[in-house]
Formats: sequence, structure tokens, C-alpha cells
Amino acid sequence: MEEKHGGLWVCVPHLPVGSTPEDTLAMVRKILDAFFEQRDCSNFIFWYYTPMALQFSEPFTPAMIVYDCMDELSAFNFAPPRIRQYEQRLLEMADIVFTGGASLCEAKKARHHNIHPFPSSIDKAHFLAARKLLTEPQDQASIAGIKLGFYGVIDERFDQELRGTRRPSRKGAAHSVGDGPTSCTGAGRPAFKKYS
Repeated sequence: MEEKHGGLWVCVPHLPVGSTPEDTLAMVRKILDAFFEQRDCSNFIFWYYTPMALQFSEPFTPAMIVYDCMDELSAFNFAPPRIRQYEQRLLEMADIVFTGGASLCEAKKARHHNIHPFPSSIDKAHFLAARKLLTEPQDQASIAGIKLGFYGVIDERFDQELRGTRRPSRKGAAHSVGDGPTSCTGAGRPAFKKYS
């Protein structure tokens, strides 16, 4: 447990390899119990990225609960069977809900009174600076031709077949370059391939 700066604490569980789901929940709950042993939970805001975290945090009573719903997690391959039930419970408990876009907000707005969309966007000025680079980034120097870039979560939502059928560019081969976290599912880690 580490306080990064005034009031922001980071608790990182280090779980043994091969832990069962039940053991994992018990260990994470133990960390939270230890953390709040000497702190008043009602002075904290619980910010949820997944309803499944209720499995180890529901008994606590924070000052506020935020549900940051960036995706329809129940639609993912290998989603936990009870994710819809946990999401319903989280929506009942949450003080405010943020969604990863307008369509997700529309789909959930009847289920919460204080819901707001936060569509994906980019920092245009930041990424525009890359257009002025005179030399190729070292990790892309061996990739010739046009590069089509993506930054974000790389998971089963990528249509690999569609990406592979792109028409070649007049200037030469076009390659996909992706950077971001990958989600590992039961089917394995999705590959972000380069196509010519």
C-alpha cells in the first residue's frame, strides 16, 4: 500500500500464481480489510471499472461510488457468468455513472438517474507533433511503407479478417501498428498482425 499524494492510495495485490478465484477474492478482501482497519471508509470514494469488484468490496460503505462503465463488459468473450447481476447491483449503489460513449449511455440511461457519456477522443495537439518527426521511431524503423496506427485496448473486438483485406496503398504496402494493453481470454491473446 502506498500513498501517491494527498489522499490517493494505491494498493496492489501480489497474488500467487495458480490462485483459485475464491482464494483471489479472499486475498483482495483481506487487503481492503487491512487498509480500512485504520482508516474511515466513509472518507473515501470507490471508483469501479468493473462490477466484478463488488465481490470483494460490497460490504464497505464509502462516501461515494462511481461506476466508470467504458464498455459493455457482459458482451465480451468469456465474460463472467454473473457480471450482469453484479452490474445491476453496482448501478443500484452508484452515485454517478460514466459511460464510454453516447450509445452505451443510451443503452444504460434507464437504469440510472445520474449517468453521463465520456466519448473516446484524442489530444490532437499531442499526436500532431508525431507528423513532424524526421526520423522513424526505433521500434518501427524496419516497417516499410505507410503505417496505420491504433492506440488502445487490443482484444477480441478487432476484426482481424477485415483488417487483412485492406487494399494496398498506391505508395506501397500499408501496415497496421498497434500499441496498447491486450486482454487475454480463454482463446488466447489477440494478435495485432502487420498486413501488407
